[in-house]
Amino acid sequence: MVVSSHYSQFVDLLTDWGNQNQRRFPWREETNPFKILIAEVLLQRSRAKTVTKIYTELFSRWPDAKSLSMASEETIRGVIEPLGLVKRASTIHNLALLVSKVGSTLSSYEEILNLPGVGEYMSGATANTTLGESKPIVDSVSARVYRRFFGLYPYTSSKNVDSELISLVNRILTYDIHYHLNWYVLDLAAEICLPKIPRCHRCPLSEACIYLQASHQKRVAELFAGVGGFRLGLEKSGWQVVFSNQWEPSAKHQYASEVYIRRFGERHHVCEDIEKVLDEFEFEGRESPDFELLVGGFPCQDYSVARTLSQATGIQGKKGVLWWQIYRLLSMKRPHFLFLENVDRLLSSPATQKGRDFAIMLACLSGLGYLVEWRVINAADYGFPQKRRRLFIIGSLTSNNHVIRNPINLLVHNGVFSRAFPVRLLEDQPTLSLNGLTLPDFSLDDDIKLISDHFGKGGIRTPFFNAGVMHNRQIWTRKVIPKYYQKRRVLKDIILPEDKVDTTYYVADGQIEKWRYLKGAKKEHRIHKASGFEYSYNEGAIPFPDNLEEPSRTILTGEGGSTPSRFKHIILTPTGRYRRLTPIELERLNGFPDDWTAGIPDTRRAFLMGNALVVGIIERIGQVLADVLCEAIVIQTDNP
Repeated sequence: MVVSSHYSQFVDLLTDWGNQNQRRFPWREETNPFKILIAEVLLQRSRAKTVTKIYTELFSRWPDAKSLSMASEETIRGVIEPLGLVKRASTIHNLALLVSKVGSTLSSYEEILNLPGVGEYMSGATANTTLGESKPIVDSVSARVYRRFFGLYPYTSSKNVDSELISLVNRILTYDIHYHLNWYVLDLAAEICLPKIPRCHRCPLSEACIYLQASHQKRVAELFAGVGGFRLGLEKSGWQVVFSNQWEPSAKHQYASEVYIRRFGERHHVCEDIEKVLDEFEFEGRESPDFELLVGGFPCQDYSVARTLSQATGIQGKKGVLWWQIYRLLSMKRPHFLFLENVDRLLSSPATQKGRDFAIMLACLSGLGYLVEWRVINAADYGFPQKRRRLFIIGSLTSNNHVIRNPINLLVHNGVFSRAFPVRLLEDQPTLSLNGLTLPDFSLDDDIKLISDHFGKGGIRTPFFNAGVMHNRQIWTRKVIPKYYQKRRVLKDIILPEDKVDTTYYVADGQIEKWRYLKGAKKEHRIHKASGFEYSYNEGAIPFPDNLEEPSRTILTGEGGSTPSRFKHIILTPTGRYRRLTPIELERLNGFPDDWTAGIPDTRRAFLMGNALVVGIIERIGQVLADVLCEAIVIQTDNP
């Protein structure tokens, strides 16, 4: 609900601006409802400035409905052809016939609405302008202004016109406004409230706009930034990175940091050991930025799919300790949100205490007051061209008295992940309740040391499924499967033409059998070179060549180089030649712009893409997080 003063602010501020800044078009000076109706037909999915010339020529040749009805449909099509959508010629001709010969007077909204090819928007615009009727006029362009100003869910990620939006505009109409306000909304959308980069500093509504208030609170700190996948995705929904850190220990060249700086600049970026940086924040007076969201694809070498689970040393590993730097920064700043990414093996690490590492992390976050959602997402399940499965973790800071009555709804309907990536429960899983509250599946001990020593001991599997919620150390976790019915991209959709691929990526004929052997099934007797131990070695086959009609396999860090490998991608070209994937194709599989990592060796470019994430996943989640921020501001606005 929006308080009434917000409606009056919208009307007053926009009217003052519109009286001075409205755009001038010939149909806005017109009083003939037929001509205005034809203008609305032409304006469908066309820019107003482009329509001006067509509209003028049309009525210069045929000044009224009668003369236009006598023109052939082919002739009308020739006039409107520069706009595209030439099928509108038939609509225009039919309307002219009805008005001139059948006797339609266009004297009411209902009469106009009943005409063929005319919808609510066109009939409302015509009736408001010439008949003085007060009707809601909303299209995908004006919807952007209303949603942003009033914080109408989904606040940042939708331009759809729905019943809630129509209801809101109807309430605005109770303020006895002039029909020109509809024009002002369109003018603001066209000149200032732009889709991707709105010019908020010029907007007359800025003092009361919920979208702008949220924008001021969309500051991000990015740890373990890599080549900027998090930043690329988040910036598309208005988040602003105010601190980034990328540093690879013991590396002669900081390739990832170099790419990051080349693309985003040096401002706010730090290429230093994060432990040293946090020491300076905490003890040496180094200025630490304020932010609302902490993100990071924190190093996962200790849980890498390239190792067996028994080799994963988890939090106790050399890089597992970096979790404690995340925890440290969260403790220092207490941002509203955290958004982390890791391999899904984290849910079952280490092998001797399955799920212990994740349990420790959840307990740490609970101690700081975070409600946590997690989800394992395979990018290919939601239309992306790579089968890249990763664990994503969202934390939201809550008050001490916050209560979740039905956490399963968060998993399936109302949570951040379920909004961005819809799912359903894998099967009917029992949910126990008491006094209207959903009981947890299990709880974590208050003592993290006890969790570290005992959690998961003797267990044959991890207790954490692929989706879950944690609040106050209580855990609800379920198996879910994706709900996605849209178009899916596959490997062939990102492949470069053969003439754009350097010859070094083509496989020599003499190496084909080696590639085929490495990718084939094996059941062999082998002897360990160092110990002389004899054993039987078995492994299944993987596709050779890779199937272009399916999403690609996961990119691994060893993708680069020409040496034959079981795990590298190899495709068969239309001319019958085998080749590896190029750096550009690897970037495309992760959703990066072409040549994002150009300027460093190709093997390192492949390595960085093996470590990167799918940008589109981040973008969708970033949009929902932006909506959640707007939602909080809407509540504040409703309860000043």
